[in-house]
Amino acid sequence: MDWFRNGVMLIENFDGFDGPVTAARKTRIENHLREFFTNIHTPDHPTYTAMIHKAIKELNEEEGSSKNSISEFIRKEYDDLPCAHSTVLDYHMEKLFIRERK
Repeated sequence: MDWFRNGVMLIENFDGFDGPVTAARKTRIENHLREFFTNIHTPDHPTYTAMIHKAIKELNEEEGSSKNSISEFIRKEYDDLPCAHSTVLDYHMEKLFIRERK
């Protein structure tokens, strides 16, 4: 969130405003950011690559693990997954598949 806030402050300085951002204006901007982004935080789970590798290793399925079994394992093992977990998982599994085929 800090990088985003710093970016907004930087844009605010160049958005037709002459001079530095005053403390009052900075506070107003930060309050608006908190209003709009009430639920933003950094998740505490490992990277998707690490979670996928762990799932495959621990599931240890004879014929390989399906996307569904990997997803179920990750959902049971980790909290705080994004609402787009399935889409994010697809993306990372495709990247891993392509990388490991090289």
